[in-house]
Amino acid sequence: MKAIGMFLIVLGHFFPKGNEYIYVFSVPVFFLISGFLSKKEKDIKTSLRKIWYNLFVPMILLSLISFAIMSTINLVKGEFSYTYLYQYPLAIILGMQGGIKCGGLGACWFVYTLIVLKIMIQITPPESQS
Repeated sequence: MKAIGMFLIVLGHFFPKGNEYIYVFSVPVFFLISGFLSKKEKDIKTSLRKIWYNLFVPMILLSLISFAIMSTINLVKGEFSYTYLYQYPLAIILGMQGGIKCGGLGACWFVYTLIVLKIMIQITPPESQS
């Protein structure tokens, strides 16, 4: 199921003409499937460890690679600013996709969203059975 959601997202990226129709349902389907397949771990420590290693670390590594590439491009263009060194971590913490010269999460925005959703699922009390 997740593979179908990922395929639709990739399809939208590779074929920009008409992708607005694909994007109407591809990302929501992917998140719906991800939420459906999510489960509460037995304790918060296990959940946070899985989130750390499976989502957070890869997101940060990809974001750092993106930042290095963007910084190099900005440096070559003569547009690099040392303020990016604190703006970038702030953009990551706030979950910003981009919009500032130093970048942000970029294409990793959905990973940030999954992290937030998984934490919310873990800390939400179970529904009471009536």
